[in-house]
Amino acid sequence: MMHYFIVAFGHGKDALLTAPLQQATAALRSLLDAACSATFGRFPDDVLTSVAPGGVMLAFPDGNPAREEQLCEAVVSQLAHAQATQATVLPICAVITHGPMRSVDVLGYHTNFEGRPAIAAARILAELSSGWLAVGKSAWQFTALAQHLGEDQRLPGKHEGEAFSVRLHQRVRFPTPTSALPVLSSSTSIAHNSFVWRAGIRNAADFFNREREQRTLRVYLHGRQHCQIVGPRRMGKTSLLLHLERIVPTWKPAAVVTYLDLQDARCFTLRVWLAQASQRFGTSASPTTLAEFAECIEDMLRAGRHPVLCLDEFEELTLRREEFTRDFFVTLRSCGQRGMSIVTAAQQRLSNLTESGDPTSPFYNTFPLVPLGPFDDTEAHDFVALAREGVAPFTPAERQVILAFANGHPLALQVTCFHVLQGREEGLNLSDALRRAEDDMQAHLPTWQAKL
Repeated sequence: MMHYFIVAFGHGKDALLTAPLQQATAALRSLLDAACSATFGRFPDDVLTSVAPGGVMLAFPDGNPAREEQLCEAVVSQLAHAQATQATVLPICAVITHGPMRSVDVLGYHTNFEGRPAIAAARILAELSSGWLAVGKSAWQFTALAQHLGEDQRLPGKHEGEAFSVRLHQRVRFPTPTSALPVLSSSTSIAHNSFVWRAGIRNAADFFNREREQRTLRVYLHGRQHCQIVGPRRMGKTSLLLHLERIVPTWKPAAVVTYLDLQDARCFTLRVWLAQASQRFGTSASPTTLAEFAECIEDMLRAGRHPVLCLDEFEELTLRREEFTRDFFVTLRSCGQRGMSIVTAAQQRLSNLTESGDPTSPFYNTFPLVPLGPFDDTEAHDFVALAREGVAPFTPAERQVILAFANGHPLALQVTCFHVLQGREEGLNLSDALRRAEDDMQAHLPTWQAKL
């Protein structure tokens, strides 16, 4: 099994909560998403997540604890901001452990972690008070982490005679409430402006529409078919694939969905790609050859599972032909014929990504097209008019300029709404807010020109 740093977040054994535990856990997950986005630019692709009613557990495949400490410090910052601006704060405690573990997908609904560090993290979290970051003994060996830790303490375990050694982090302390406070949704407990997404949208509550495309994809996946999502840059292809990762298991409980960003350096070579794909599928084996990968897929199919492989930025594979040869595409095609589904996202149709006579072209012939373009007028209007908790509705004048500026472009709608809300806070007029929005859009799409 691979070694991971486990960072488990909960509310503390004496937490003051007036909201149901599941709602509090959802708010905690949104807090962690926001903290990751603020720290790393997006939720890291290599981090595994397990969510339970008592908290959220993240697994980092790192050789040192730098990212784990950064995440905890980002959570402190998020909570401090909420406390300063809204006089409310989510009670938080956390624990860091280290060691070998694996993730197990449970019937396509959720992920469990198996291994000593995950067990220890859960047991320690159950005995920890709000505000503290505890570090289990398994992570003391890392000097960068140990230098910030206090004295050794013992916490009782779940079973008689069980105990765990921990040391409390002396630099990271989570703000805690002084009285029982309601847990608010992500749009109010973290920040008043929910239009922060610039990369793929990972928060289910912030994903909007694409109902037509979802219906088409659902029909194809129900029949164990493939699909190719094709659209211009920044049109929402990544967000749609990430949404599929969340939603497909609710369509088909037997589905196991794996998302791979092919711009990730760990997808640049075949050997590491195989390891990433199998790890995300939760297979017990770690294949090093195409034949072994095909056998892993076959095992999943024999067990009644439906593997769904989502490949984002598919162009990257065609740029690395020395690694991803004809055998690679033939193997994927073979797995597809046995029952695995593949969903790709690219700016061009798959047939255009190869030259005439390319031996891999038969692979592309099995992918029906799902085009992705701007929102139509009704969809764009609904996006701007949508009620969002903690966000005051846009005025008619604001709606008019937002819709005219964005012209249905999903990213432009996010960007414009963001700057209009920020302009409100700073007392700017709409013209100044739109100038900021145009600068922001041109940073993402240099050819962008607002159609006012």
